[in-house]
Amino acid sequence: MLLTSTQLVVAQSLNKLKFFLDCPGGCDSDYIRQELKWVDYVTERTVADVHAIVTSTQTGSGGRAYTLALLGIGKLESLKNEVTFITPQGATDAEVRDKGVQYLKIALVPFISQSDLADKLSVDFNLDTTILNEANPVSTDKWNKWVFSTDFGTWSSAQQRSSNINLNGSFSAKRITDKWRTRFGIDQGYNRESYTYGILRNNAIKDTVSVGETNSTEVYSSMAYSIAPQVTIGGGANFNKSSFNNIDSKFKASAGVEYSFLPYSETQRKMIRLKYSLGLEQVDYTAKTIYAKNKEVLISHTGIAATNFVQPWGNLFIALVGEQYLNHPSQYEAALWSGVSWRVAKGLEVGLGGNYTLVHNQRSLADRPLTQEEILRGTRELPTNFRASLSANISYTFGATNNSTVNNRWRIRGGGNGFNVSFE
Repeated sequence: MLLTSTQLVVAQSLNKLKFFLDCPGGCDSDYIRQELKWVDYVTERTVADVHAIVTSTQTGSGGRAYTLALLGIGKLESLKNEVTFITPQGATDAEVRDKGVQYLKIALVPFISQSDLADKLSVDFNLDTTILNEANPVSTDKWNKWVFSTDFGTWSSAQQRSSNINLNGSFSAKRITDKWRTRFGIDQGYNRESYTYGILRNNAIKDTVSVGETNSTEVYSSMAYSIAPQVTIGGGANFNKSSFNNIDSKFKASAGVEYSFLPYSETQRKMIRLKYSLGLEQVDYTAKTIYAKNKEVLISHTGIAATNFVQPWGNLFIALVGEQYLNHPSQYEAALWSGVSWRVAKGLEVGLGGNYTLVHNQRSLADRPLTQEEILRGTRELPTNFRASLSANISYTFGATNNSTVNNRWRIRGGGNGFNVSFE
């Protein structure tokens, strides 16, 4: 009966709500967009009809209490609604996001969300979005689906004998439609470290200042087009320079094809893909390389095989990536990336992750010995045949499982812009 009422409301008014999703702690917005297709998502709060703020805090049993606060804007300004749901300790990403979508649907139906049946309610909209769009044409978009973003930031720290400053800035633009995915942008970074230490000279300690700097610039662009339900072609071009990699300038253009064994619409839950591309590079080096090159042209090809599953039992990701220079066949890089989070039993969860890369393509290494400071500070690329990292964890929680109490006394937490603090 409730579902029927909901369907009637939507059927009588085909105007989609403009919906602004605000997740300060992060959420799977792509999955939410996939599951809730009966609202129009906007990137600016002031043009929205509904502003959803998603927050969470820990419960007494180690789970999390999520609060969805929905605020009406404009003609809906008088409407407000708030619902809360609890996930147990050890809940997988799939379980959290499925329950989040369920309660977001409930929160969008105020006359149902506060009822005793809220915890059991599932709201489904069996509407053909194509017919919905035809009945209610999308309003004119003067930006033609383009979204632009700029970011400028700095980070610094200091004490009596050392200091560090980091500057970064970026600009990006993207346009996403059912057939096309286009993006371009620029990233700029600068880092400076300074240390003062004492050296014994002429029977006296003399202060010496050591300074290390790195800077990088990248300009990138890419475009992809769907030629079939599970086939995409694409290409891109990028320019970068890096003091760390001894690259004064590098321009690369590439084109390729991607095949998805599963429909792209299922990507948030499960994904198996193959991707292949060819690339052409023009590289100018800052200093002569170990191959006696100041500049050169490189031809490469790259292959990627990747799979990702987000399921109630946990998450699994595996990717194989290989790149080879066709005009220098003996030089290549091959990498294995993997990660798994597995709930073995109630309360018991095991996580493993890592990567291993064979490195035989360091053509940009400078033909000069590195200084001790460059090595210790990590401001220059070091010769290596491999790169590897590994992480592992196991957790087990037992005891009360139905403690949904939220108590934030004697606990101060906050932050923003990548800066978070906690006092407890």
